[in-house]
Amino acid sequence: MFHKATVIALILPTLIVAAQTCTDDDAFTFDKNTNKNNNPRKTVKCDWLTNKNAAMRTSKYCAVPATKGACSESCSACPCADTNRFTFTLVHSGKTVGCNWLLKSKHASTRTSKYCVESGSLYNVDIADGCINTCGLCTGGNGGGSASTIPPPATSSRKPNILLIMADDFGTGDVPAYWNSSIVDMPNLNRLVAKGVTFKDVHSTPLCAPSRYMLLSGLYAHRGVHKAGTWDMTQNSNQFRGKQKSIAKVLKDGANYHTYMAGKWHLGAKVPPNGAYNFTHLLTHPMHDWSQALMDGPPDIGFDSSFITIEGIQSPPYSFFKDGYLTTEQENVVYWETDSEHDMPHGRSIIGKHGGEGSNDWDSTAYNMILVNETIAFVDNHLHDKPKDPFFAYVALGGVHIPHSPPDFYMDGTVVKGKYKNSHLDMLHEVDLVVGSLVSAMEERLIMNDTIIIFTSDNGGLPLSRRFSHYTNGILRGNKGQIWEGGHRVPMIWRYDGVFPENETRENLIGLNDVFATLCEIAGVDIPYGSAYDSISFAPYIASNDKTEMLREYLGTWAYKTNGWRKEFLQAIRYNDLKLVHNTETNAIDLFDLMNDLSEITDLSERSEHLDTMKSMYKKLMALGPCPDDRLGTFELSKKSKEVDCAWFTSKNTRRRCRNHIEGELLCNSICGRYKNECNSNLFPNDEVPTLW
Repeated sequence: MFHKATVIALILPTLIVAAQTCTDDDAFTFDKNTNKNNNPRKTVKCDWLTNKNAAMRTSKYCAVPATKGACSESCSACPCADTNRFTFTLVHSGKTVGCNWLLKSKHASTRTSKYCVESGSLYNVDIADGCINTCGLCTGGNGGGSASTIPPPATSSRKPNILLIMADDFGTGDVPAYWNSSIVDMPNLNRLVAKGVTFKDVHSTPLCAPSRYMLLSGLYAHRGVHKAGTWDMTQNSNQFRGKQKSIAKVLKDGANYHTYMAGKWHLGAKVPPNGAYNFTHLLTHPMHDWSQALMDGPPDIGFDSSFITIEGIQSPPYSFFKDGYLTTEQENVVYWETDSEHDMPHGRSIIGKHGGEGSNDWDSTAYNMILVNETIAFVDNHLHDKPKDPFFAYVALGGVHIPHSPPDFYMDGTVVKGKYKNSHLDMLHEVDLVVGSLVSAMEERLIMNDTIIIFTSDNGGLPLSRRFSHYTNGILRGNKGQIWEGGHRVPMIWRYDGVFPENETRENLIGLNDVFATLCEIAGVDIPYGSAYDSISFAPYIASNDKTEMLREYLGTWAYKTNGWRKEFLQAIRYNDLKLVHNTETNAIDLFDLMNDLSEITDLSERSEHLDTMKSMYKKLMALGPCPDDRLGTFELSKKSKEVDCAWFTSKNTRRRCRNHIEGELLCNSICGRYKNECNSNLFPNDEVPTLW
């Protein structure tokens, strides 16, 4: 099918670029020695040939065999070469650029996929023809890859469907393929592993709400409204700020995706019409008008349709919202007591430590099965109503967050409750059944070859089954909520039949925020200004284990906890295989070599040979975090292509400039930072480094 060829063409542009040999030799120089007095002139490089009077210069100097061979691109001597001095104008900015612009960015693969493959409908010039070598479309000679190894661009703009499944509190050790530490039989996840690519070094945040923002925004949590995430309706907004767009919104606007979400929202929202007046009576308080849609919910960040609960199964309201509207009639609202259990049709429904209002038919045992049925209904409606458009379906499961209330039987009659030695293990079993149902639904509708399936989790797992020799995080130290690897190293599996490799693993560092840029690259969609700037695509790496050039070297992690009145804030940074952990309360530093010590047992911070590396890592961690030092000197405003320094933000309209330019918060924290008062008081004094140094 054409759309599969399109995606292959989008995944491979960096492979194509790497194969090019039809370029000038940057080290080659020659003398301009034929002036009218026959005196030697200055030495120049190949690009001089086309800087000015290109026709005359190339005609004259390219006649010399040595120059023609070394300056093959400038001399147009390639069997397949870019058109000399070819330019085109960018629609979004009006800027005129040449072929080299396509490669001058960490997003080179996104640029080549967009402008080389899909430019026909946007531009009145043929970019693929004018930049044929840069676009990697040469089929012989010393140009790009050969036609036998690099598929040609497809003529169709059809994109792959995307089914993104996020489990809750599901550790790497819960998937048998990671550490072989799971005692739960998981045939469906094992099959997903066998048919796809499994990533072994993927990281979320240590807690649920900030990780969901990280996934959908492509940003670290502190870029959002609250640095520790937005969790519920008492905060009167979701976590997205200003110009930040969700992956659903970007795919919808950029590639006409039909977008859908089911399950646990956990990104904050606002009670209509004026916010929450009473958390105890969220559904029945007279100042809450549920004839109106939920404010700042899924429809407001780009989901065409949705079927969600605000906080999964763990907190009120215990009711579903469909497309933003409460599904429970007022006469059917009841108050569910804390730590209560109730017999329901599918099993023993449990309300945990957060009692509250909800629907009188609330059944925590049926939660995941409801999500499966609703998602399949969405897919069926999509295939009927919009068969030519792709869909993006995000399914956020309730399993395996507490309270653990497995159904007696799964919807196909499979025993769930009592299958294993405790309810935690039973819930893990149900998650595998859910994955099987969703994958089978794609197969039965004959769309598996058109659909990317992604499975991941929001954070590390819960250590509730160790006594049964089940280790939810394998050999990793720590658990959900902690800065150690077990708190935020999560499973991730990608499957796309006929496009992605089967039964392969990847070991390099990936962030949950990187899913955003990766999906945009695959779909051929540009990331809008102000969105996902912490996201780095790993699309070529899915296709080939050798394509590591564009992967991230650094990844920051932040863990916020409140113990009674005392707040704890720990942060960590990965640099390749090294991990530095900083306790901001004690100012203590730990350093681990994860290549040789994945369980984080041996602290290397006191070894002098690591001192310079630790200083560099700490400086990078500060730059990535909520309290970066101000940038010295000038920097470019990406929105204006203008060089400024931090003083520019104070010279005029400070608030507006800080709001409109992301560089303000990233590079000029003392002026535009939202946490600058906290930073300057006692959290991160700018003139202080760890006491070790």
